[in-house]
Amino acid sequence: ADALQPQAEALEPLINRRKKKFASGNAPFCSDSAFKNAVAPSITNAAKELSRRRTSFKLNQALSTRRGFQGLVNDHIVMSEHIAPTLHPLAFELEKKIKERVTQNYLQKKGVLPAKLTLDNALQNVAGNLQKQLERRPSLLDNDEFIQSVLLPQLNIDGMRLSQIDQPNTAIKPDQDQKVK
Repeated sequence: ADALQPQAEALEPLINRRKKKFASGNAPFCSDSAFKNAVAPSITNAAKELSRRRTSFKLNQALSTRRGFQGLVNDHIVMSEHIAPTLHPLAFELEKKIKERVTQNYLQKKGVLPAKLTLDNALQNVAGNLQKQLERRPSLLDNDEFIQSVLLPQLNIDGMRLSQIDQPNTAIKPDQDQKVK
């Protein structure tokens, strides 16, 4: 009890000052039957209820117009509630860099990330090199000599009819009129 004596002496003037403040009638609700404004005793309860409703309406109106937490985070007014305030600027910079980073698909195409995660790590490098070589390899259809030597001798341009050439998705066949004659 002796250890609490200095604290009690410090609180006593504050308690006395508060009692004087509320005794002068400045308290919002001095008692159950009293109201802060001069109101007839018969309507005091109705005045209290009206005051509560007005306060409740104002609070509901303020809450309905208030932006949500996620909106504040999106506008960079508030960061996440899980981050210390001293880290907010760093988190903002990190978020900006994350938005600007390249996609995973782009990194796979460039060979930075493995395209197939089912391969063993030892085979990833070999598979990447083979993929690059296949992409650099010229197509046989780009080689004019190949087309002339392989594809053109099989086509009989003289034996084709114009009606067969104009039709899409039909195979080019020799003219059958020559067989009938």
